[in-house]
Amino acid sequence: HLSPMAASPAAEYEIHRCRFHDWNPSTITCLAWTPDGTRLAVGRENGDIEVWHDWVCEMVIPGNDEPKVHRILWLERLDPNSRGIPRLLSAGLAGRLVEWDLSSLKPLVGVSSHGGPVWSMEIDVNQRLIALGCEDGSVRLFANAGDDLPMEYQRSLAHQKGRILSL
Repeated sequence: HLSPMAASPAAEYEIHRCRFHDWNPSTITCLAWTPDGTRLAVGRENGDIEVWHDWVCEMVIPGNDEPKVHRILWLERLDPNSRGIPRLLSAGLAGRLVEWDLSSLKPLVGVSSHGGPVWSMEIDVNQRLIALGCEDGSVRLFANAGDDLPMEYQRSLAHQKGRILSL
C-alpha cells in the first residue's frame, strides 16, 4: 500500500485489470418475494428474471424477444403434499401472462391477457384468482385451477378510462 506522500510525481504503477464475466447491468423493474419470504424474484428491463435465495443468485431466466417484465408474482402450490418452490408468474408489455418452469428456465405456459399490455398484477388471498390490470382500462381475472394446470381466463371487470397501473 502506497500513501500519496510516498509516491513521487514521476512514479509508475502497474495496473492489472481482470474480468470474470461480461456484466451488463439492467434496471430493476419489479420485485416479488415468495409467500414464505425465502426467495426473491427480480424482473429486469432486459427481460431477465433472477431468483435469489439467501442473497445468492440461484438462477437467471434469460430475457427473450418480448418487452421488459413489468410484474412478477409467486403462487403457492395448491396441493399441500407438493414439494418445491412456489410457481413463478410474469406479465408485461407483451400482453401475456407467463408461468415459468424453474428447472428448464423456459416458459411453462403463456396466455394472452385479452387486454393488451399488463401494467399490474395481483393474486387473491386464497391463491385462486389472478387479476391483471391492462392497457385497455380493464381488470382481467384468471383462475388458478391447480398446480399442473394453466391459468384460465374467467372474466373482465368494467372498463375504466386509461390503463390500470395499480391493483
